[in-house]
Amino acid sequence: MTLPKKYQQAMQDLLGEEYSAYIESMQQRSQTAIRINTAKISLEQWAEICPFETKPVPWTEKGFLTTDEQCNPAKHPYYYAGLYYIQEPSAMIPASILPVHEGDRILDVCAAPGGKATELAAKLRGTGQLVANDISVSRAMALAKNLQIAGAVNAVVTAEKPERLQESFSQYFDGILIDAPCSGEGMFRRDPHMVQDWEEKGPQYYAPIQRHILKAAYQMLREGGYLVYSTCTFSPEEDEKNILWFLRQFPDMHVCEVPSKEGFCSGITDAALTETEQQQLSRCVRIFPHKTVGEGHFAVLLQKGDSSAVEQESNSAEQENSLAERVHDHGFRMAEKKHQSSGAERRSKYAGTRQQRLSGKKDRRMKDGDNNLVAKAAWWTGCLSAPGAERYRLVSGKKQFTLEMEGSVSWKGLRCIQTGLIVGSAEKRFEPSIQLALSICDKDKLPYVNLSSEEQDVIRYLKGETLQDVTVLNEGKRGDFGYINNRKKRTLTIAIIYSAISIGIYVLGLVLNHMSRQNLFTVIAVLGVLPIVKQIVGFVVVFPYHSVTEEQYQKVQKALPERMELMTDLVITSSEKIMHLDFLAVGNGRVIGVLGNGKQELSYVREYLSKGVANWGTQYKVQIVEKQAMFLQELARIDSIPECTEDQEEELEHVKSYLRSLIV
Repeated sequence: MTLPKKYQQAMQDLLGEEYSAYIESMQQRSQTAIRINTAKISLEQWAEICPFETKPVPWTEKGFLTTDEQCNPAKHPYYYAGLYYIQEPSAMIPASILPVHEGDRILDVCAAPGGKATELAAKLRGTGQLVANDISVSRAMALAKNLQIAGAVNAVVTAEKPERLQESFSQYFDGILIDAPCSGEGMFRRDPHMVQDWEEKGPQYYAPIQRHILKAAYQMLREGGYLVYSTCTFSPEEDEKNILWFLRQFPDMHVCEVPSKEGFCSGITDAALTETEQQQLSRCVRIFPHKTVGEGHFAVLLQKGDSSAVEQESNSAEQENSLAERVHDHGFRMAEKKHQSSGAERRSKYAGTRQQRLSGKKDRRMKDGDNNLVAKAAWWTGCLSAPGAERYRLVSGKKQFTLEMEGSVSWKGLRCIQTGLIVGSAEKRFEPSIQLALSICDKDKLPYVNLSSEEQDVIRYLKGETLQDVTVLNEGKRGDFGYINNRKKRTLTIAIIYSAISIGIYVLGLVLNHMSRQNLFTVIAVLGVLPIVKQIVGFVVVFPYHSVTEEQYQKVQKALPERMELMTDLVITSSEKIMHLDFLAVGNGRVIGVLGNGKQELSYVREYLSKGVANWGTQYKVQIVEKQAMFLQELARIDSIPECTEDQEEELEHVKSYLRSLIV
């Protein structure tokens, strides 16, 4: 790995004699770790069923390093069941040091993808309220998914900028966690792409954004509440200097002592500071990869005191506008209109028995005839055994039931991904959601089936798919297993149906018009030939090809690296040729494929896909091989696929959408 010279010099100044040890550590592999979700399973229960070789993470009893290089925690059913979360070891620190008590109101400002939010939800144990926010809608969707898997019944997911949240939640939260966007210096070993990002946007870019978030968080924190600020970077400009600015800006905030753990280093101080300031900054926690497991991290725990004596400093309009522009560039889209009502004014109270509340607050979009659906949803909701479940109310909306916290603020005007636990959908019948299934703990109220973690179908079920044979399961979506065979059947069936309809219309016309073909029915029958031809063409294109076997599919699935998505049964047409690929594996920066049957020009397929992918992901490497054995070898050579940044995640979605669009 080649590090920027400017960064190397900064780290030499920061570490001194330890710099060579740091550089040496950058050549080592990053650690894989899991954090147990104690909302679903106790540590004692986990010890009995743990399928991996592990050793403890020094700073949290819930964290474990996976020591077996052959194991893949992301492929185990326990992961999909939400029993643990795969998380970088040092990233477990921020949520572990934030004091959380049952019934607290907690905010995770920059929560995606959900590693820290799921731990905060576990600490709340179904009580209180967790607001998990991320400015990016796509990232907030992934955040909501992870909270659903974790069984968080009291989580609200929003996609707003901090100042918009501030308008609704003034002095509302008991605890706030800020894992701020940063230059990512501590992630260089884990994700080499961060090096390029650092050269484009370094500490000087992120420091003002972080201060902007800190300022908004202060306004949302109640007196006596706790705030954790963390980054995955080493830069003092983003760490201690931001905290020093924060303490000077808000004198009622003070740094709390964090119990010392193996690998913890004190914050960096300056002799030019006052004794009190030095003492405060020394309580910050730093993690360095050459001193302990994990990557680089910075964290600090602060508490808010009496704010009555604090004088609010006002910035000039020019400064505010300048900052707003920089925030906008990072994705913090400025609001078109402001909301005037405070969080306290927006709170609404609900009375009545639990049964009445669970009967639902009917939305105008629900019809009076849907009372039966509401009753069924209420019955399923009653199966929840989470602590504090009696303080929730069932809200029926358009085609969906949601379990929301009673007495919660109004979410009107905020961009919400979910306002509570999604109970299920309601169209012609009530269908419980996978989120509800993963949240039910009381087996006495429901019939249930024990499924072994060794069964291959378990992961499909936990992902929300129907528990059937894989060939039956597929619905014919592009890139899914069995797509080619399904497409053949579908196009041929539709062509036969259209033909029968056209012939029927033609015969009806002859009968009604005394065997004369000069009638309107004949015209309609002739026009019906057009969709028939379309279906026949679709059938003819895929006819020479066949879906991969289930054995082949399962073999590739097992070999697929973490954070890669598998597409199969790809028939792609260009202006010159028809291309057939058995598999495509797509992940951050990588596309690997294998040709299917028939004579094909390897270089043409590679060049065609490379040009198309380059329009969406300029950093992507496209590799196409001829045989499945070679494909499996290439997958095995992949050490790891790095996690996507916000921009990379959007780019990846574009690439996957593009590849699916090519399939006929």
